[in-house]
Amino acid sequence: MNSHTVLNQLCQSKCLFKLSSFENRLRQENYSLDKLQYKCDYLSLYNIAIRYLFMHLLKQGYDIHPSRVHYVFKEYLHFNYSIEKEYLEEIVKTRNNLKYKNIKPSARVINNLYFIIDQLRPSD
Repeated sequence: MNSHTVLNQLCQSKCLFKLSSFENRLRQENYSLDKLQYKCDYLSLYNIAIRYLFMHLLKQGYDIHPSRVHYVFKEYLHFNYSIEKEYLEEIVKTRNNLKYKNIKPSARVINNLYFIIDQLRPSD
């Protein structure tokens, strides 16, 4: 499945919406990313990955509906980067377990998250 098809499907399911101007949102994401850059805990790393995803989609003219961020994270990365869905689900589940139950992430999950950050990091 190509990137355009995935974006269209996510728009149809009301997960993404088209933006006419994305410069302000991109500035907001850059600002948020700057604040996170010097933190290395799991939740900060997860938020860095999400910010990179936002920036990637904003540059294509799309924004993510706030209630669908984690779903878009899993679907978009699965189809566009061929990342196994089970890894993505484990990353999101680990985020929720840490945030709500204070269950610490495993080294494997942290390494998978670093891999995703490397995939999403802009090359400019």
